[in-house]
Amino acid sequence: MPAFRAGHRPFGSSFVEHYRGYNTTQPSFEASGKDYVICKLYTPLGQSLGWMGTQSWGNEDEYYRRRYLSSGYPGTFQQRPAVELDMGLRDIDNDSPGKELEFSAAGHPDLGEGWSGGPLWLPAEGPTVVGVLSGTEKDELDPRFLVFAGGKGMVDLVKFGLDNWRP
Repeated sequence: MPAFRAGHRPFGSSFVEHYRGYNTTQPSFEASGKDYVICKLYTPLGQSLGWMGTQSWGNEDEYYRRRYLSSGYPGTFQQRPAVELDMGLRDIDNDSPGKELEFSAAGHPDLGEGWSGGPLWLPAEGPTVVGVLSGTEKDELDPRFLVFAGGKGMVDLVKFGLDNWRP
């Protein structure tokens, strides 16, 4: 529901007709680099609002050299949208065909409950989505990281939708 704000849907809403994603074997509470799904809507909202592109890179340096934005509906904002600016990537884990794009959780306290599934995107390149928030993880002595699922698997799902579900 684009621009959803405290129950108000200024651009409408729609129900899901079909969906496609990856069946991960991980418990639902664990972040994954394949935690995304595409949906064909009965009323394609993109026809009136426009579309965001998707992008992945084979070279990790391409991910590290950019600064990102994320948008979502955190529980702390009482059903209002929020944007997190100037996010710097800290680590990348391969989760073939996806990638876990990791950011420090310490610098982004609002990216919690309600933000899950929010896009990680680049405004200057389209706008272009490179991942969606999967959750958090903590490895051994490392700090807690926010994990965005992205990579080739996400882009391939979008290509499937464009090839098979175009309105």
